[in-house]
Amino acid sequence: MSGLLTEHSALLEPEMQKTNARTVLLEQFERLCDAPDAIPRLRLFILDLAVRGKLVEPDSSDEPASETLRYFASDECTVPMQDKSAIVEDPVGSIDFRSQLPAGWVAARMGTLALKLGAGSTPLGGKSVYENEGVPFLRSQNVHNYGLVLQDVALISRQTHQKMSGTHVQPGDILLNITGASIGRCAIVPDDFVEGNVSQHVAIIRLKDKAIRGFIHLSLIAPMFQQMIDDVQVGVSREGLSMRCLKLFPMPLPPLSEQHRIVAKVDELMALCDRLETSQAERERRRERLNAASFGRLNSVTGDEQSYATSLNFYVSQLRHTTVRPADVPKLRQTIIDLAARGVLVPHDPVDDTGAQLLEVILDEKTGHTKQEVSRAKRSLPKPWVQIDEHTIPPGWVITDLGSLCLSITDGDHLPPPKSSSGVPLLVIGNVRSGSIHYEGSRFVSKEYYDALDAIRRPRPGDILYTLVGSFGIPVIVEDSKPFCVQRHIGILRPPGSINVRFLARMLGSTQVFSQASHLATGIAQKTIPLSGLRQFRIPVPPLAEQHRIVAKVDELMALCDRLEAGLTLAQTERRRLLESLLQQALMHERA
Repeated sequence: MSGLLTEHSALLEPEMQKTNARTVLLEQFERLCDAPDAIPRLRLFILDLAVRGKLVEPDSSDEPASETLRYFASDECTVPMQDKSAIVEDPVGSIDFRSQLPAGWVAARMGTLALKLGAGSTPLGGKSVYENEGVPFLRSQNVHNYGLVLQDVALISRQTHQKMSGTHVQPGDILLNITGASIGRCAIVPDDFVEGNVSQHVAIIRLKDKAIRGFIHLSLIAPMFQQMIDDVQVGVSREGLSMRCLKLFPMPLPPLSEQHRIVAKVDELMALCDRLETSQAERERRRERLNAASFGRLNSVTGDEQSYATSLNFYVSQLRHTTVRPADVPKLRQTIIDLAARGVLVPHDPVDDTGAQLLEVILDEKTGHTKQEVSRAKRSLPKPWVQIDEHTIPPGWVITDLGSLCLSITDGDHLPPPKSSSGVPLLVIGNVRSGSIHYEGSRFVSKEYYDALDAIRRPRPGDILYTLVGSFGIPVIVEDSKPFCVQRHIGILRPPGSINVRFLARMLGSTQVFSQASHLATGIAQKTIPLSGLRQFRIPVPPLAEQHRIVAKVDELMALCDRLEAGLTLAQTERRRLLESLLQQALMHERA
């Protein structure tokens, strides 16, 4: 993207570069455009300048816009006006721009400028009357600021179309969404449009003179008029803009020749924004490819430690290119956990006891489970879905099933608990989805219900909660002794004291274990991990001393990630503030 904005800065006209604010904007924008909303903000800034008459030089030889309004009101104009009151006496909503209009401009009601202004209608029967062939029936999803989108257009029969004669769409019309989340989005119907109709969620604005449609369209999508729409919309469950309000909308009207110059300049600058956006997207794709390549190289090494160290050094060397936004940090955190799961994050110590010896200790600690029961569980594992290559684990490590590592694995009570206004919190997935336990907004069960639960269904410090439904695969360690219970969509894992619970939780959060969860999840609308599958997860287990070293290193690196994320967030916020300041300064100078 380097140099792209500066290269095309002539598009901003010499007068656009006179002030320090604008010069700084040009010099700084390419550095600031890493902010996710930088280019959209620039587009809005361009539109704001356009409708305030600050984008192009005025020409004293232009016929003033008042002559256009006088013509619309004269007997020479053969088309009737929607509104005879041409001059705007009162503002609509919170915005009154009349005192800021440049010389030669006027403010006129939308009804004054429109030959037709009204909402569409929905055919009797709604969607049931849609046909495979017929006349396009335009709905709000077809109307976008950059034009009509007809890939998913509904079709109605010609007979239905003729019955709805009052809402026929013509070339040159402006269509404006007047309800729902897309309220305020509008498009010009192109000149080569053949025929169509429009739904009740879209208004038709048919101007008396098509020559002014370009400027009216960009005025409607400019921030000032979007704010006006927000001010006057009605409705509770769904936003709506009435035709009465739209008819009274004050519209700035420059001389016709100046309108054409403004529209042409906006088109040029929007094309520049498109190129900036394309360049930014390509840079993001390159960064993603670099990130994938460096991690793929890291993840595919199966040789000696030296080969892995080389790949790790390559990955680390690319971090400054692949981690530039706060949204990139979660990927870095996941990489750290995956490195820990592969046993390459800390050095191995030959004096450590082996993972196999640790399993013997765990088996001795497990209560209510004999070695024979565990062995039978191992023999019954379905091998085809195992995601871990047992030949690539580090020396001293061993792989076993999750059921063999835990004293118990269960979930919440499957019967709906009796409701209570107070008592013991009942946590649902929403209370642990963030990766930690939050009690805010939790339901409650009575103390009697909680006490009656099996002990393994009452989480205690050192247990691991594991989400099983929907947002499955999230491990959360129970840190405090506050009593609570969980719904059946959350698993409760109780590790023995002879394993580092923080290490086990990190392993459950690794990509290689999550891939097993994804493979075992059943259902269509809402994926669910069965407890039987959870118990069969294959987990790499290092010696206990190495587990402690891994946890300490992961904690150290996660703290570094926290500081990195905070720094990137601050930098992004500062870039956004600086961009906003530059745009505000440039605009304020133009208003002066």
